[in-house]
Amino acid sequence: MAVPYTITPARYSKGNFIVQTHSEGPWKGRAERLIHDGLKCRYTGRERGFAASAAKVRKFAAAYAAGWDFDFITRSNGPVAA
Repeated sequence: MAVPYTITPARYSKGNFIVQTHSEGPWKGRAERLIHDGLKCRYTGRERGFAASAAKVRKFAAAYAAGWDFDFITRSNGPVAA
């Protein structure tokens, strides 16, 4: 299965990375909820992605691989309940 995000070095924000999410449909996918709402990274239209520091990118990649998601009701990150 393909990963629904790409991580590239930022061109206009030194020392940061850009996380581009690839959601299908009009709703936020799990990757976008986690990077934007969970880790509080800002969206930059100039680079069409979320600007994040190296530490936040590591946290994001590890949390996504572990199956975590952001919960709007409890306003916290955690494993997805199956």
